Amino acid sequence: MVELTKHIFITFTSNLCPMRKSKKPQDMFGIQKTKYDFPAPGSRKVPKFKGHYSQLDDFFENFEIWATSCNLTNEDKFKFLPKYVSSNIYETIEGMQEFKQRKDWDDFVNVFKEL
Repeated sequence: MVELTKHIFITFTSNLCPMRKSKKPQDMFGIQKTKYDFPAPGSRKVPKFKGHYSQLDDFFENFEIWATSCNLTNEDKFKFLPKYVSSNIYETIEGMQEFKQRKDWDDFVNVFKEL
């Protein structure tokens, strides 16, 4: 019993070790992020696409990284995306059949990149 208690204590305290790369509480205790952790539109961390083609791949890569880390579903991605693009890009997206159907996120991204 003492050995088990000692093992639990050591395991717990080793997870709190300051030598870990990340010291965020959600990382130390395994708390998963949700869509509510996605950066707010306009914040410094947020991916933003204003329409320049050279930024498109980086934008979607960053958007996917955030979406994955915050456990967004494909449905969530379709809801969130318009908040992170300029208004003229949103008008383009809004007219796309792939966006209207909201069925296949990857297909939507591929078609959008081909525009």
